[in-house]
Amino acid sequence: DEVKRLMRDLDCLKIASDNAIKKKLVTKAQLNKIDEEVAAYIDAAVKAALAAPGMIWIGFYLVAPLVIIVLVSFWTWTDAGFDKTFTTANYSELFHDRTYWDNMLSTVVTSAIAVVACLVLGFPVAYFLALKVQSLRIQIALFIIALAPFWTSFLTRAIAWTFPLMGREGALNQFLIKLHVISEPIPEFGFSTLSVRLAMIQLYILF
Repeated sequence: DEVKRLMRDLDCLKIASDNAIKKKLVTKAQLNKIDEEVAAYIDAAVKAALAAPGMIWIGFYLVAPLVIIVLVSFWTWTDAGFDKTFTTANYSELFHDRTYWDNMLSTVVTSAIAVVACLVLGFPVAYFLALKVQSLRIQIALFIIALAPFWTSFLTRAIAWTFPLMGREGALNQFLIKLHVISEPIPEFGFSTLSVRLAMIQLYILF
């Protein structure tokens, strides 16, 4: 009987010991989980702090102007400017005046032509530089040559393309006149939809 009692006591001690070990392991696992959650929160806070200046910049210079434009679009227009009286008349005029839709259609067509032309003209050049030119040095040199005109500002390139090259007295008209292809300058080469589309292609083809 005494031996059986001792055996039961040993079994109880063993069970108690196992339970204590399990509780210790569970507690350690919980602590590890808490540490991981804290580390994740700290990491997220650091990332948010690093992204905050850029988000503030975008919010101030991109989102805020768009919000202001939307708000002003609901104001009432007067001869003295905008009156902060809510109205939907501006949108009613927009949807019923064909002038706006004609301008939007012209913009969409011009954008589509520029995108297709840039793709057709730019893709073969990009394909040639990326896959056909084996030397990295030559690739870089050719890319710099293609990139050189884009080192000037967008506005400078637009004006240079529209007036000196495509204007009524521009280089293209003068060249065709000297070749006796035309007898007088072609007005369409000047400030026209054609010149705008050609300028858009030249301005965006690298991108």
